[in-house]
Amino acid sequence: MSDEGDSSPRILIVEDECLVALDEEALVRSLGFEVLGPVGHLEEALHIVATERIDGAVLDIHLDGNTTSYPLAAELEIRRAANEAERLGIVVRREVADAARRFDRAKALLAVFEGGGMIDRAENALRVAEKSYKAGAISLIELLEAQRTFLETRAEYVRAQHDFRQARVDLRHAVGSNFQ
Repeated sequence: MSDEGDSSPRILIVEDECLVALDEEALVRSLGFEVLGPVGHLEEALHIVATERIDGAVLDIHLDGNTTSYPLAAELEIRRAANEAERLGIVVRREVADAARRFDRAKALLAVFEGGGMIDRAENALRVAEKSYKAGAISLIELLEAQRTFLETRAEYVRAQHDFRQARVDLRHAVGSNFQ
């Protein structure tokens, strides 16, 4: 058996026929896998499953004439399912955290527009530019620049609203509820 730091996939070989076990071991090693075993008894294989990291297995169904490796296959499947459940839990927690961060950022940006008065200031600047233009204090180009700035600010506000709503939907989806 090798140490846990080895990154090669670890394959357990359970085979009670010596020549078959040696052939399987040579084949598995030639494919670049680390071999656990071979072992020829169910109890020994169950012990390895309980104490070692295993990425796969080659199982002889009939061991010692009347023993089967079905209990071992069931234990390996339980272990695989538990690993998959753990992996999915990690994925879900990461998705929820990412969605919450996007939601918080979008909410903060929207607050800059709504609570910070950015749209009101842009509208006021446009009104001042329009009055200044009518009074002859600024050129047409300066008025058009003020209009462009206002329209860009409005477009950014609409994008911020969209991003906030999308982030809220993404967070609801990640959490799996009707988050408000």
